[in-house]
Amino acid sequence: MLIQMWVAEGLVYRMQHIGSNEETLEDVGEQYLQELVQRCMVQVGQKRSIARIKTCRLHDLMRDFCVEKAKSENFLHVINIDHESNEEIEAPIGEVRRVAISGGSSPMRHGFTLPSTSQKYFHLRSLLTFSVPLKEQSMLRNFKYLRVYMGMHFTPKINSLIHLRFLSIRDPIVSSISSLGNLKCLQTLDLRGIDWLGNVPNDMFINMEHLRHLYLPRKSKIRGKLQLPNASKLQTLVNIPVSVCDVKDPRVGFDEFGKELMPSNFTFNCLHVLKIIEHGMAKRVTTTPMVMSCPHIFQLRLEGKMEKLPEHDKISQHLAQLKLKETHLEEDPMLILEKLPNLKILHLSFTAYTGKKMICSVRGFPQLQSLILHSLDGLEEWEVEEGSMPNLYHLKIEFCRYLKMVPDGLQFVGNLQKLEIVGMGPSFEGRLGKGGQDFYKIRHVPSLEVIPFRFYLSPGQTATVE
Repeated sequence: MLIQMWVAEGLVYRMQHIGSNEETLEDVGEQYLQELVQRCMVQVGQKRSIARIKTCRLHDLMRDFCVEKAKSENFLHVINIDHESNEEIEAPIGEVRRVAISGGSSPMRHGFTLPSTSQKYFHLRSLLTFSVPLKEQSMLRNFKYLRVYMGMHFTPKINSLIHLRFLSIRDPIVSSISSLGNLKCLQTLDLRGIDWLGNVPNDMFINMEHLRHLYLPRKSKIRGKLQLPNASKLQTLVNIPVSVCDVKDPRVGFDEFGKELMPSNFTFNCLHVLKIIEHGMAKRVTTTPMVMSCPHIFQLRLEGKMEKLPEHDKISQHLAQLKLKETHLEEDPMLILEKLPNLKILHLSFTAYTGKKMICSVRGFPQLQSLILHSLDGLEEWEVEEGSMPNLYHLKIEFCRYLKMVPDGLQFVGNLQKLEIVGMGPSFEGRLGKGGQDFYKIRHVPSLEVIPFRFYLSPGQTATVE
């Protein structure tokens, strides 16, 4: 999100060309961030499966220096309503370009008003609120040239911010977002903070010609076929309901998720992240056309019944992270997935595979680092051949209740550092202890965590997986 905000404000401005591949502004922004890390100005929190930065932070001293310098230069003003006095909070913010408001434990947690509400904040370019809603939503009309807005509450008055490039709403209860159709300059729209969204007009995004990143709520109801503009520019599609999707391009488009999903001559050249969720369709669907149309995708998540996986040569060789949930695959997915040269993270959960046996072949999964098997209720036997998964670092087996034992070949996975066994039953767990029948398979693993089912869930909790 940080890089998307930079792009929205125009802070990332140059394009580079390497051979025939044109870098996106987000790629250039990633280079900016990497340079800050190399100069020890920014610290890396977590990295993504493709070695890009997922989270970052500043050292306390560096943060204090940057905040003070940014304030003196009218670059950024940070307001923490928990730590500052009322006089400091209510002081005029001047001609500052960016305001970030945080807090939440003070009496003002139910609403915050920028000082001098009658002032026209035409100079303001970014407004970020963390855990603090704006008390007077009507004041948004004073932010005429706002480009970045992250808010705790949704209001139809947002439609007056016609210059917005980045919009993130973290309001769990929203009845309608139809007013957003007026925001033609949006590049990033993040609605994941909304619990459920119904009655979404199918054409509300069609005029957002610059849209690159679209995050819909996990649960949403679209009226008719959801129309999206300029598919060639899209880089991120999250929580897209496949049964109601119609991506439009000046030349081509698709009408349904199935055999005619994508024309054979069309590709999403910029799409890097795709998450598709569909639990409402009775028949199985095929993902091959969609996956083939994303040659540069590195993160893919599929939820819902599928006919089968595409052949490995139809899947992007750049794919680094794959999550399958409730796909009900009948054929062993490992036979295909183990041939992906750069796959580093694989999650199979909640009947992603319904078969009884799974095999990881020799030389399979050359780059796999993390594997999670969760609630594969049909799985009884898992075979790992010597030479498979040479770089596996983390393995988690969770609630696969009919799996009899860990695979014998696990003893040959020498790089394995962490093994988690959750809710697998006394018989399975007992085999792993010292003196157990399977101890020899995992004795080389430095970290073994066994969590019986009775200790895994607190009263009233249910098991979930990302």
